[in-house]
Amino acid sequence: MESNVNINDNEKTILVVDDSRSMRLMLEDHLSQKGFRVCCADNGRNALDMLGSIRPDVILSDVYMPEMNGLELCEALHVSPEYTDIPFVVMSTENDADNMKRMMHFGAAAFIVKPFNIEQLMITLNTIFSYEFLILLKEKERLDVEQRLMLAGIESLVRALEARDQYTRGHSERVSIILSGMVKFSGGSHYEEERARLAGRLHDIGKIGIRDDVLLKPGRLTEEEFNHIKGHPEIGASILKNIHSISDIIPVVYSHHERMDGKGYPQGLSGYTIPLWARMAAVADTYDALTSNRPYRQGMPHDKALEIIDQASGPQLCPSCVRLFHEWCLKEKPETFLHR
Repeated sequence: MESNVNINDNEKTILVVDDSRSMRLMLEDHLSQKGFRVCCADNGRNALDMLGSIRPDVILSDVYMPEMNGLELCEALHVSPEYTDIPFVVMSTENDADNMKRMMHFGAAAFIVKPFNIEQLMITLNTIFSYEFLILLKEKERLDVEQRLMLAGIESLVRALEARDQYTRGHSERVSIILSGMVKFSGGSHYEEERARLAGRLHDIGKIGIRDDVLLKPGRLTEEEFNHIKGHPEIGASILKNIHSISDIIPVVYSHHERMDGKGYPQGLSGYTIPLWARMAAVADTYDALTSNRPYRQGMPHDKALEIIDQASGPQLCPSCVRLFHEWCLKEKPETFLHR
């Protein structure tokens, strides 16, 4: 039975990304017979290079490939506004459900399970080229633009917040550098590194709801004032909760003041019930607070700050995150650039 894909008057271009030469040849042959223009790449890196000279209507990609696999390719396209509107179809085996779920999270339009016949693929392509799918894609683009504009506005609020106080100016950016560096150093993907960078920039957004007389007070806070400032994680989470594209970073905003011994806030979480990135952010936040100038003291030297962080490891800070921070410091030497 022939597929009813509508090519219209314009030849659709499909970019096939697979390290199997036989798979590339098979798909090129069959799809060409169906009226498509087919381009091929043997890994994600080469596919990205090709996007500089071609604009495919669909990318059809395997998952496991050398140099850059399908998951990494999907992530790279997802974070690039130039390519997010290209439908991405995953080819994978039935037992690879976890990777398929992750790629759907990164914006993959569909997946097709290997082994498949060409008619199964044509049904998927027919759906993608249908009018209804294109309308949904346009709506997704519109929502993505709105979310990016909203996020840009919120980041501007963070900069305005820090501009009120010369002693916290640049704090969120420095925390974002440390947090994203720790995530990258621990083996995180480029996408995860960028998400951690965003989480760091927004971790204190809730302070926009804290009174100036408390936020800018140079001396010790009263109990009432401290209870007021302890509300900023909940305020921050509330500000961000309706932006679905950043739901994954809200745990950092909400939980970066939790402690390993359960004496933190706002929930009193303890140990490894505290989200990992929130535990990392707590270390980054502590380091920057110690090494930054305050009205009542000068910022501490790097080595002294590390001593205090070591003392807090266990009751306050996550020991594994403290070790990771030490290792990251040895490699990146933050004392040479963070407060210059």
